[in-house]
Amino acid sequence: MRRVCKHGGKILLLEHGRSYHGYSWLNSYLDKRAKQHAVDWGCWWNKDVHALVKEAGIEIDSQRIHHFGTCYELVCSPSKSVS
Repeated sequence: MRRVCKHGGKILLLEHGRSYHGYSWLNSYLDKRAKQHAVDWGCWWNKDVHALVKEAGIEIDSQRIHHFGTCYELVCSPSKSVS
């Protein structure tokens, strides 16, 4: 995404993943059922969203987090430190 984002553009992400708030009971539930959820629905619901964003070479400009910390609305931009 970073590569195809226009100069000055934004990347909007709506993601779900591990609880940002660190609810261990909820993250345990997501982990235990992640494989079957991926088979049924085609997505892995227990990923670390912030780590994936960082790995992709984009930076979070703003965020809103919902549903016990498992749903993320992110406004991002290409990282200035990655060429």
